[in-house]
Amino acid sequence: REESEPLFEIRADAFYYLGEQFSRLEEWDASLDAYEENLCILEFLPKRNIERIMKIGASLFKIGLLLRDKKEYIPEAIEHFSESIDKIQKGFKHERDESKRVILENLIKQTYFARAICYEKTKDYESAIADYLHLGDFPGNFYIGRMYFYATQLEEAERHLEVCMEIPRIQPEVRTNAAILLYQTRLGLQLRINN
Repeated sequence: REESEPLFEIRADAFYYLGEQFSRLEEWDASLDAYEENLCILEFLPKRNIERIMKIGASLFKIGLLLRDKKEYIPEAIEHFSESIDKIQKGFKHERDESKRVILENLIKQTYFARAICYEKTKDYESAIADYLHLGDFPGNFYIGRMYFYATQLEEAERHLEVCMEIPRIQPEVRTNAAILLYQTRLGLQLRINN
């Protein structure tokens, strides 16, 4: 078995890249099948090294992305994203190479973002807000402000959107989106006062 591990690892990698290619061709079912085969092989192998655990996390992320766009599969997508976050964070804690840590940190943020979108689609705004907190200053405050806006908690929405407007060096079109949402929020607050 020890000698066959590298062969299984190569096979798992091949299915992962096959899943990516099917995604590019918009062959979603074939892509999902390839990622799931990749995951089965990786789960079969011993989890001795961090790189293998991180590969499992990346595969779970890809499967979650494919499931997220189908409303009936959102709970499964959330489960895959949650498992992915767990695996990638384990890898992040043990990784010493700073360049790999940056890549893992970005993947963790992408996974939180993807899971937050699932929560948003199911109108679980509190869970979405909890995930958006992991995104950093501008994106976190923008999406949190948007969630509070949707939940008609306009004072909280205004507070988070105002933070967005104070952050320097934001792309003009992104700042415009935040400004529009802030304007809508203030308009909603004004209407509430007048009624």
